Amino acid sequence: MSMTSTNGLRPFVRKHDNKSSTNKWIMEFQAHHATAQKVICLPHAGCGAAAFKTLTGDFFHNRDMVVVQYPGRETRMKDSFVSDMHDLVDDIVQALIPHMTDPYILFGHSMGSKVAYEVVQRLQVQKERMPDKMVVSCSPAPHRPSGLNNAFQESDDLFLRYLKRLGGVPDELLAIPDLLNMVLPILRADFELLYRYQAPANAEKIKCALSAIGSAQDVSVKVQDVAHWQDLCAEKFDLIPVEGGHFYFSNLNVGMDDLIP
Repeated sequence: MSMTSTNGLRPFVRKHDNKSSTNKWIMEFQAHHATAQKVICLPHAGCGAAAFKTLTGDFFHNRDMVVVQYPGRETRMKDSFVSDMHDLVDDIVQALIPHMTDPYILFGHSMGSKVAYEVVQRLQVQKERMPDKMVVSCSPAPHRPSGLNNAFQESDDLFLRYLKRLGGVPDELLAIPDLLNMVLPILRADFELLYRYQAPANAEKIKCALSAIGSAQDVSVKVQDVAHWQDLCAEKFDLIPVEGGHFYFSNLNVGMDDLIP
């Protein structure tokens, strides 16, 4: 389905309404039709739930979005960052279980893919409802080298050079100094989380369909490393190539349901 207007510009359409939630870990955005199915989203490093919805609203235009709000950003600025993946996922799973009563897709982008992997591992162990499909986006498989180092411990200048070289942060963010100064501590915390994370060596394979999205223009994640998600899947696997690099969403003229089989 094309979302490009006749003049080549992407039209602004309000496709979701924000549904307030008493759960600080969750923000909900409802699509404007009664039959919309649910996608549970886990954002990338440095990103909050509202910003993720803004970035991906067209991509999920016909889905009710349930977006995880990590600590230390947006509505949770006063909450402490979490530097241990397993502690983070324990809380996320508890917050998400009430939203897993109906069929859903679990979608993780970049850092969110690793979080999604750990969420599914917990769901399998706890025998909770699994997603109909898990979608991972622009992330090397957890057992593959991440390519990250401890640059998050360096000065702002050196850390920024590292982020620009990595290409895993939107150019729009890097171009706005005030916004960058606000987001930089969040990026440091998230990159520390990823740097410290080690996937379990003998984890059970994922028992749901899995699609992995990768882009040849992504300078921070190689498509061949995205393809290795297949090693972790016991069910149907699809590798989905896209154009546009690490933040491909604005370059697509199709939504998730048109892209993913």
